This record gives sequence, C-alpha cells and structure tokens, in this order.
Amino acid sequence: MSVDIVEIENLEKKYRKNSVIRKMNLTIPDHKIVAIYGDSGSGKTTLLNIIGLIEKFDNGEVTLFQKKISNISKKEKLQIYRQDISFIFQNFGLVDSKTIYYNLGIAMRFSYPRMSKNDKEKLMLDVLHKLKLDNLSLKTKIYKLSGGEQQRIAIARVILKGSRLILADEATGSLDQANKEDVMNIFKELKNDGKTIVIVTHDPYVIENSDISYDIKNLQ
Repeated sequence: MSVDIVEIENLEKKYRKNSVIRKMNLTIPDHKIVAIYGDSGSGKTTLLNIIGLIEKFDNGEVTLFQKKISNISKKEKLQIYRQDISFIFQNFGLVDSKTIYYNLGIAMRFSYPRMSKNDKEKLMLDVLHKLKLDNLSLKTKIYKLSGGEQQRIAIARVILKGSRLILADEATGSLDQANKEDVMNIFKELKNDGKTIVIVTHDPYVIENSDISYDIKNLQ
C-alpha cells in the first residue's frame, strides 16, 4: 500500500518581510517521480531545501517518513538527513579538483562505514557500469568530465548513498536531449527500486515523464 513520504500543511516561509511560500499544502507518495515546476523565484528551490532539512520554515508543518519535523530532535533530523535524503544539485555539487573515487566516497561514509577500500571500489565500478561510465577511471578528476558525465557521477553518488528520498534541483538543466532521456530512465529505475524522486524543473520533458507534476502556484 502506498503511503505519503512527504506531507506539507499550511507551510509558510519568509525572507525578511517577503513571503516566498504561503500556506502551501502538498503530499508526495512514495515510489513516485514528482515534478514541481513554476516561474523563477516562485519558491521551488526553497521548498526542496525545506523538505531536505537544509532550510527552516516559519509556520505550518512538514512530515517526513511519517514523522512531524517540529516534534523530533536535532539528532534525529541529522540522522534522517544523512541516511534517508539525497540531493542532486543544479551545479552537480561535486568537488571539481578531486577524483571520482573521492566524490563517490563521500556518499558512502554513512551507508557503508566499515566497507574495505577494495570492496568500495568494486561497488563504485558496478554503479559506473550501470550508468554507462565504464570508460572512466576512479582516479579521474571531476573537472576533466563533460557535463553529462558529471551529472551521472552526481547520480552515482545518490545510488551509493541509498537514500529513500532523492531531491533534484534542475537535474537536467544543462543536458542535451539524449542525456535528459538517460537521466529520466535512471530515475525510473530508482523508482522501481523503491525510491521517491522529487524534481524541481522548468523542463517540459521532465514534467511530461514524471508520475505526478505540480505547478507550485497551485499549491498555495
């Protein structure tokens, strides 16, 4: 039976005196790809950051994994953030000067804390194979990769972390059509593996290929 992995009730967020989110209500069921779209400056990224526990809200309630955020401790929030939530950022969020191994290893600190280096490398290579990156060495520096390759490395990091909820901010914004299609196919595979993916986007292709899509102005 499907349950709501995210529930938002009467959410409000202000920056100084400017309201970015007003009385928003939203539910996100598990095992779905959900697109949230709308004009620039309409609060999409702010909403994603609130769901991902990296921004606070002023009023209302956010429930994640059936736990009300206002009722849990900072320690429990940190645990949810580390284990259950992953981000794919618009700029990929990779450390350009470091290797693929370093960047993927960051994601594995909490999911595989006791795994040996050899086993980590094998798992990383398995994921790279799945993402059609067999040609890359784990020693390759991020700045040497194309935009499409960097996006796949960002997705590989999410896969290795193993979180239940994946939050993607304009995940296809800098990609050509072929790479967009590849990314959406990967998201569909992740959904089939039991993940929930929430994508903030302007991209009609992403909106059309999501299970559910919301215009943010209709949520408040």
